[in-house]
Amino acid sequence: MSHGPIRDDILASEVATCHGFQRTGKNIKERIFSVLPWTIATTETVGRFLWPSKAPDDFIPFRHPRPGARPREVDEISIQELTGLALELSALTTSDDPALAMARELGIERLTGPVRERLTLAIQRSRAFVGRTLTT
Repeated sequence: MSHGPIRDDILASEVATCHGFQRTGKNIKERIFSVLPWTIATTETVGRFLWPSKAPDDFIPFRHPRPGARPREVDEISIQELTGLALELSALTTSDDPALAMARELGIERLTGPVRERLTLAIQRSRAFVGRTLTT
């Protein structure tokens, strides 16, 4: 199973935690990123995402959380993966509020403006790919 894409600050925090650091400061982040020069990165409004291989322009399958795992926040998920989730959710086509329906699927109880904007963008992007098959 692929661990990416992952936002760079979240990766740094996970690595620091694995090594027993309480905080993930600038020096720790710089050291972690210095050993990843080959990593492919994309920048979005919510941060920089690191990819295990070439970042697709369109969509990737959504990685649902394992049972008992913490669901990811919307800003922790790349737009390509959110687009994949929008393609997966057929209920969005009949919903009066597709962003709210998608938020509920993600376990979001309170839909803020920035989250609504991000989900709406993913839904809009997904409409260009309707009928295409998701590959894992």
